[in-house]
Amino acid sequence: MRTEHARGIERREPVAFSMDLVAEHLQSHVESADHVELVVDDENSSDGDHACWIAPSADGVSLAPNPDMAELLIVDDDDDLATLLQEEMEARGHHIVRAANGNEGLRALEKHIPDAILLDVEMPELDGPAMAFEIYVHDRGLESIPIVLLSGIVGLPAIAAGVGTPYYLAKPYSLAAVTKLCDRALTERRRPEPQRHDTATVG
Repeated sequence: MRTEHARGIERREPVAFSMDLVAEHLQSHVESADHVELVVDDENSSDGDHACWIAPSADGVSLAPNPDMAELLIVDDDDDLATLLQEEMEARGHHIVRAANGNEGLRALEKHIPDAILLDVEMPELDGPAMAFEIYVHDRGLESIPIVLLSGIVGLPAIAAGVGTPYYLAKPYSLAAVTKLCDRALTERRRPEPQRHDTATVG
């Protein structure tokens, strides 16, 4: 089986595992390494089987998305821009859920658990930083979802620091730049740690 080394993590090509054997397979790797990461590839699976690979993980035993086919929540009130972004991400194999403001984004999270959130800052009803804070304070298992801030607002780096995310990109941006940043967020999976934020709308 071919192995690759990227960012200091050994990754193996997907191997088919019946899901009832995943625990046993995972346990065998836990015995030989302090931490492991199990990655499931549903697209390349057959009935009852899932393509998986095992790799060491600094965060302990975790189920991580394949960055090539993740579920993404896009929260942006600019319909044209959100549509363009959706089409690009779907062309790359991702599944997309859309919301037009922070309140819609929170309602979407009640039905879907995305692998990453692509979040605008300035939106009606509930802005992006306020949505991020709501996710964090309610502590329902969603607070570890990586957040990618996409905005043309002045002072975006400071806003990203307030949200607690290292992933941000100023509008206008190229599709290549945003997909690269999204891939980075899906690979690194750094959880945001927002500072306290009043839920008033920005602008």
